[in-house]
Amino acid sequence: MSDVLSIGVVGECYWPKEPRIFTYGDVEILAYPAQRKFHASLHLDIGKYGLSFEQGLSFLSELASVVCWVDNAQMRLLFDNAIMTGFPIKMGKFGEFSATLDSVDRWKKPWIAIPDAKSKMALALYREGMVASRSHCSQYSLLSYYRVLEWLFPVSSVRTLEMKKLVAEMLVRDDHDGKGFLWNVSKLGWDKLNAEDIALKMYRECRGFVAHAKNAATIFNPDCGVQLTALHRMINPMQVVARAAIEQEFPTLEWRWFE
Repeated sequence: MSDVLSIGVVGECYWPKEPRIFTYGDVEILAYPAQRKFHASLHLDIGKYGLSFEQGLSFLSELASVVCWVDNAQMRLLFDNAIMTGFPIKMGKFGEFSATLDSVDRWKKPWIAIPDAKSKMALALYREGMVASRSHCSQYSLLSYYRVLEWLFPVSSVRTLEMKKLVAEMLVRDDHDGKGFLWNVSKLGWDKLNAEDIALKMYRECRGFVAHAKNAATIFNPDCGVQLTALHRMINPMQVVARAAIEQEFPTLEWRWFE
């Protein structure tokens, strides 16, 4: 009998209405929907594919990154209750988490595994930003989104130039992301600034939070209400810019999952 890795899932992504076997790359995965007493769950036959427990977790984590990207939604794998048995085990609910997944049936076609390390890491960092927001650590989601930009543009001078360009494009976009960006920028009091000044403020604020986290093991001074407010207001604009950066660097990434 093969070894099956079962892991619970919480989040706000679309989910199959009924148990479904789908493929990710060349690997088949069984997905169970959420039920009253059980989390939604994923089940991978690691014995069949010659994967270790750790490799299986990594594989499912990559899948979670892709699902978050496609649906622009939060998804968290419950690593602390992952188990390995000879058959799929439904994951019982526990603690403060509950499945709030949409019932729309979207998982109909095979997924395609991410082929290169650069896009894989960018998606993983983006997913971690969404996970941090879900896990009552929303301030750390800001660092995750900024890390997307650090990863894609490791040279600081290039990063600032790219952020200016991305912000300028976002200010004239009339879609959901563009309108959301403008709304959050206005909350920060930056709506009268030009794109270059907004990008520089975002860059400097994030660099300041990164420096504070390295020195004090926290992102902000908990005794400074102004800093805390600025941090939380920065999260959504930085998420939009991080997403736009991924779209720019990997223009074929999104549609490939549904081809």
